[in-house]
Amino acid sequence: MSPAEPRIAPRSGSAATRPASLREVLLAGAGLALLAAAALPSLRTDSEAVALERLSASLGELRAAIDNYWLDHDGFPGPQAEHVLAQLTGRSDASGRPAPDGADSFGPYLPTAELPVNPLNGRRDLKVLDRLPREPDGSSGWLYSPLTGEVRANVGDTRRGVLTIPATRGPAGDLLHGTVPAGVRPYDL
Repeated sequence: MSPAEPRIAPRSGSAATRPASLREVLLAGAGLALLAAAALPSLRTDSEAVALERLSASLGELRAAIDNYWLDHDGFPGPQAEHVLAQLTGRSDASGRPAPDGADSFGPYLPTAELPVNPLNGRRDLKVLDRLPREPDGSSGWLYSPLTGEVRANVGDTRRGVLTIPATRGPAGDLLHGTVPAGVRPYDL
């Protein structure tokens, strides 16, 4: 623009000088909300996929420990939660009682002195029951039956629902089950 050309001033009330109207703000907000709503499911799906991978790994680690204990002791760990933890994380004799390191002791079956974390509820505690309930309640990280060796993730989020994985047989011949949020293919775990 050369100095000789006149400058055209914006008209009074034009978009360059007046603030946005409520209608324009609402339309822009609705557009942003639509974009966010379109992006949110993929973010949630990715985070759920990561959580399910972690659940699969934690459940597999716990199942393998119980199966290996069974192979060494011809029985499942238990009968109380504190016994299960001690038997899976420490050394034990053939009867399952704590034992010092030595030729006649077995274990530990878990790499740390704790049970793995259930990533869907952040808990690592174990609820021991003779018979596992149909619906988990989320009151612990894991549900376990010392009578059958069955272990499940205790995911009590009823908003998403739960799905029991069909029974599979572990190396000890025991039935193994788990629960995952509905909509996940049970054979993915």
